[in-house]
Amino acid sequence: MRRHRKVGYFLLIMFLSYLTCLGWGNIPVLAQVPYAHQFVQQGIKRYQAGDYQGAIAPWQRALILYQKSKNNQQEVAIVAENLARTYQQLGQSNQAISYWEQAIAYYRPINPQQTGRLMTEKAQSYSSIGQNRQAIALLCGTVQNQECLPQTAVTIARAHNDLLGEAAAWGSLGEAYRIRGDYLQAINYLQNSLKIAEAIANPQLHISALNSLGNAYSNLAQVGDRQANSAEKLGDREQANQ
Repeated sequence: MRRHRKVGYFLLIMFLSYLTCLGWGNIPVLAQVPYAHQFVQQGIKRYQAGDYQGAIAPWQRALILYQKSKNNQQEVAIVAENLARTYQQLGQSNQAISYWEQAIAYYRPINPQQTGRLMTEKAQSYSSIGQNRQAIALLCGTVQNQECLPQTAVTIARAHNDLLGEAAAWGSLGEAYRIRGDYLQAINYLQNSLKIAEAIANPQLHISALNSLGNAYSNLAQVGDRQANSAEKLGDREQANQ
């Protein structure tokens, strides 16, 4: 299971770093609450130094200060995003999910594209703790007529021509199905991610999609080997050869 989770995170390495830069790029705006700004900067320095656990406390203090100010809801969302990513980096997915929810609640009425991207990240958190049903619901839901349900990460990305977000959503969906053991469905969705990565010439997403596809095909081959071995033990050579 641990190997599965690492692969899932690898899929979104570039995507997550891109979103983190977006959040930190807005930090000068946070100076409206001086003490909060100082806590944000402390967290950034610790995070950049690799002290992920140490970045949490100052960011949590900043979040509390921003939450008390009704005029700083954007800052609340930005700090919540970075807390979510930090907890995810530490493998504490349940805590990450709660901060994703805070950030999504802010963006949902004003920025659908960012909402869809954060839904993909939240889905990754669910997948990392084996809650693949919740991840699939966020990313695509129950497929109807070969289309994902409205207000899922895939449909939001498509509606706003967000190819980067769509590629990440398809890739995360494929990983969720792969971890669940539905390898054929996983391959189908991962190929969608690969096609978009090739179309937008994004090498990081391209490599990630190939890596995930390699794992899915490997998992599928292992299932075939087990079935062949079982058939051979039962004396059914024809079935074993198939």
